[in-house]
Amino acid sequence: MAKTIFIGMGTSVDNKLLETIEQILKLNLKLVGTTVPGPDKISMDQKQLDTILAGLNNVSNELDEKSRFIEWRTNRLNEIVEVLLKYTLMDFSIKLDISDRGDELDAIALGLNTLGEELDSHISRLKEKTEGLERSNKQLEQFVYVA
Repeated sequence: MAKTIFIGMGTSVDNKLLETIEQILKLNLKLVGTTVPGPDKISMDQKQLDTILAGLNNVSNELDEKSRFIEWRTNRLNEIVEVLLKYTLMDFSIKLDISDRGDELDAIALGLNTLGEELDSHISRLKEKTEGLERSNKQLEQFVYVA
């Protein structure tokens, strides 16, 4: 038993919605290798409708997966920005986790971690040298006073 869906009926608002549905149906028919019928009506049997539904489910799953990926990358970029802001305050205590993806964001995270460690090391050495210079200055001041 064939089911028929009529496209192109309704008000101007409905027309836009129906045009969008028609485009989705045509795209799914094209993706599954079914020929696209004329624009005035689409007639299909249950097997074709099931195929289209499966295609729509696949597209929906792909969109969900891409949304999760975008959300993950957005969170990852926010972590990187947070570390950069901490670095501007000379706080190198935060280390970024390296994921198992091995993408460019991991490369940036690894680079920032390395940079933070190096800057922290340089700052520690500068503090030690500064403390040494302060001790030397005090000794010189005492020597000058005695002299």
